[in-house]
Amino acid sequence: MRPLRFLGLAISLSISIACAQEGPQVFKDKDSCSAHSGDRVPKYRIARSIRPERKGNLVLFLSISPEDAGRGSLTALACSLGSRYASESFLYVYIFDRRDAAKHYNPQGEGNTVQEEASYLGFCGFGRVPDFYGSQLSLLGKIAHPFRDRTDVDLGPPPPVPGQEHSK
Repeated sequence: MRPLRFLGLAISLSISIACAQEGPQVFKDKDSCSAHSGDRVPKYRIARSIRPERKGNLVLFLSISPEDAGRGSLTALACSLGSRYASESFLYVYIFDRRDAAKHYNPQGEGNTVQEEASYLGFCGFGRVPDFYGSQLSLLGKIAHPFRDRTDVDLGPPPPVPGQEHSK
């Protein structure tokens, strides 16, 4: 009888572990650019940019120093990029800690090396389109939290469009 109880315990433990590991653990958080207005913005290099067919959309792939890969500095970077590219309708920025990874990374995942995947820190951006309105920073891996796959930080509404700050 004992082997059957042990088998039953092992099966239920396996099912519990499998259910707990079904998908990525995503933590949701809120922050604001005004809270980081005095933070140092890390130096970055744009490795490549893509301007999709839809006017006002921009996708950037950039690299920063690995020493700057912390939540505070990445939040300051996201807010700075939002201000710099505020005239866009949609901005999506992939952030890496190695320039060569930023140059070659494929968002669809095909052909990426282990080093490119490991260098991917997260993404930030904003949108003024129906499917995505607001500003966001998503941090991956140990930057997010040691036991989470990703932390999504809601940074509030998108930055004001230059020249339209006071119109409503």
